[in-house]
Amino acid sequence: MIRKISTSAYLPSILLMILIVIWGSSFILIKKGLDGFDPLLYIAIRMGMTGLLFLPFLILRFKRINWSLLPYIIFVGYIGALIPFTFYGIAQTKVNSSVAGMINSMTPIFTFIIGVLYFKSGFKWMQLLGIVLGFSGASILLLNESLSMDEVNIFSGLLMLLATVMYGINANVINSKLGSMHPLDLSSSSFVFASIPCWIYIILCANFEDLTADAAALTSLRYITILVVFGTFLANIIFFKLVQITNAVFGTLVAYFIPIVAVLWGLIDGEPFTYIHSCGIILILTGVYYIRKRKSHNAFNNQRT
Repeated sequence: MIRKISTSAYLPSILLMILIVIWGSSFILIKKGLDGFDPLLYIAIRMGMTGLLFLPFLILRFKRINWSLLPYIIFVGYIGALIPFTFYGIAQTKVNSSVAGMINSMTPIFTFIIGVLYFKSGFKWMQLLGIVLGFSGASILLLNESLSMDEVNIFSGLLMLLATVMYGINANVINSKLGSMHPLDLSSSSFVFASIPCWIYIILCANFEDLTADAAALTSLRYITILVVFGTFLANIIFFKLVQITNAVFGTLVAYFIPIVAVLWGLIDGEPFTYIHSCGIILILTGVYYIRKRKSHNAFNNQRT
C-alpha cells in the first residue's frame, strides 16, 4: 500500500494543472518536431531519447521488476507508445495539431468500449449515449478536415482513431494484467524495450551529417527534446506523484482540459478554429462525461501522446 505523503493542500491542483499544460502542449510539439524530419525518423528520435532517459531507472530497479510479466511489458511499450506515437506522427503531417488534440479525447471512450467487450467491465445504458456522442463528434471533426483539405485526411483521421483504440487496449491490459507493478518499473521497462528498434533505425538509416547541417532539422530536434523531457519523462513523474498524494478520481479532469490547451496552441500557431470544431469537441467531451460518470476510477486512461 502506498503511503500518503504529507503535502500542501494546493499541491495536487498545481500538479494537475502542470500535467494538463504538458500533455495539452504535446500536439503542437509533435507538429513542430515533424517540420524537419519525416514521421519515421521523428518517432525513432523521440522514442530513442525517451528510452535513454528511462534507462537509468530500469537499471536501478531491474531486480525489483517481475520479469514473468515481460510479454505484457513489451505489449505496453509497443501498443501503448511506439505504434500509436507513430500513427500520430504520420497523421499530423496532414491534420492540424488542435484537431489531433480533440481526437485524442476519444481515448476514454475506446477504453470503456474495449473494457466492456473484452474485459467484461460493467455497463450502464446511459454510457451508450456517451459512445454515440463521442463518435458523432469525432465524425464531425474528421469530415470537416477532409472537406477543408483533401481526401488524405480521412486516412490520417483513421490513424489517429486507431491510435486511441490502442491507448484504450493498453489501459485495459495495464488494469487487468499489470495492476501490481510499480508505475515507474512499468514505464522504464516498456519505454526502453520500445526504443530498441528506434535506435536500430537511427543507426542504420539516419544521415547525421545532414542532421547537423540542416537548420530545420536542428530546430525540430529541439522541439522533440522538449516533448520527450516534458511530455513523456517529466509528465510520468508528475503522474506518479499525483497518484501518491491524491486519488484516481481527481485525475479525471485531465481528459477535459487537454484538448482545450491543444486548441489554444493551435490558435497561437495560426490554425483555424470554427463552430464546427466547437461542436465536435463539445460532443466528444460530453460523451466522455457520460462514459466516465460511473467509471471514474480509470482516471488518466493513457491520455499521453
